[in-house]
Amino acid sequence: MLFLKPIADLALEDIEEFCKRFRENIRVEYKSTFDDNVKKKLPKVLSSFANSYGGGLVIGVKTNSGVPVEPFDGIAFVDPEPRLTVENICRSGIFPEPVMYQQLVPSRLPGSTFLVIQVNESQKAPHAIENSTQVYVRTGDLRQPHDPG
Repeated sequence: MLFLKPIADLALEDIEEFCKRFRENIRVEYKSTFDDNVKKKLPKVLSSFANSYGGGLVIGVKTNSGVPVEPFDGIAFVDPEPRLTVENICRSGIFPEPVMYQQLVPSRLPGSTFLVIQVNESQKAPHAIENSTQVYVRTGDLRQPHDPG
């Protein structure tokens, strides 16, 4: 388990501790926004976790060279249902769709939250994107396309 407790039980203190302990790596990634650019990258990020060792994505954390930067304030999601948006992106952009777990964790700032997404290593790998033409795996802290040929 990447997080120290089940994802459904995560609280702000758990997010802060996680950010202090882990920089971006083969199993961890952070995003500071939930804009169209991040949404476009979700299939690569989440499929690469499923195709590798599993991993966690925390949306609402700023980084500097992969190191989380305090304060950990979360973001105010414009999207009224960010978890449903992630599910729909994965359903239409990754085949087969990986199993993932999501949780919104409130920040100490009113109206701000973190979106935590956990993807376990998949028994149904490879998970392809881009109309089943690309397979990504995690190598170090980078997502790399895997050429099965």
